[in-house]
Amino acid sequence: MLPSAIIARARRLSGNYTTDDDDCYDILSAVRDLIYSEIVLKDRSYQRDRRYADSVLDQSEYTILWVSGTTPGQRKIENIGIKYASTDDYFTPCTERSFEELDKDTDILRYKTNQSKDDPFYIIADDSIFIFPTPTVAVTNGIKFEGIRQPAPLSSSSVEADIRLPYEMHFLLPLWVASDLFKERQLINEKNDNEAEFKRKLDTLLDEVSIRSTKPAYWERPDNSNLV
Repeated sequence: MLPSAIIARARRLSGNYTTDDDDCYDILSAVRDLIYSEIVLKDRSYQRDRRYADSVLDQSEYTILWVSGTTPGQRKIENIGIKYASTDDYFTPCTERSFEELDKDTDILRYKTNQSKDDPFYIIADDSIFIFPTPTVAVTNGIKFEGIRQPAPLSSSSVEADIRLPYEMHFLLPLWVASDLFKERQLINEKNDNEAEFKRKLDTLLDEVSIRSTKPAYWERPDNSNLV
């Protein structure tokens, strides 16, 4: 469904045609994000995201790719790879570390310059990602970020694909938006009934979400000796 059609349906359900459109889209975005999170918790193979950034000469710190306007971002980073030369055929996987893990007697600059390029690592802090060792050449699309996508807020210009939920779940969205519109009209019983129906249908649909990954909780890395 188009986001605009979802808002129109919610208005018909609630009889509320006075609440500002921007407020309705804020409510719609919030409930979309709620369902989105529930799906990711059930099956992490949904909503996977891969982004690339240019590495910069002598720059260790890079900004996390948050949502920007209508451009989706990454809500969680799970893997980072880097190319230290433009001629590299593959990304070298980076290991996630924390500043607390680093040797307190070693200056951070030594990690930037002396850490092996064959064993790079990264640290996430606030809105930044720090990569060690620091790139010594600039490489276009030289850093790969893999993780969970964070969809952008919905607006009147959004299209169906921007919802980023399985299509059968689109029909839940007007119920929750209508609940808030009922609240605006101080129709609390109707609001509560709508929310109860929403939660009941959501539970049913979440049970039907296919578990596409059968990877066990504990596993061993595959033998890649034949790839050398």
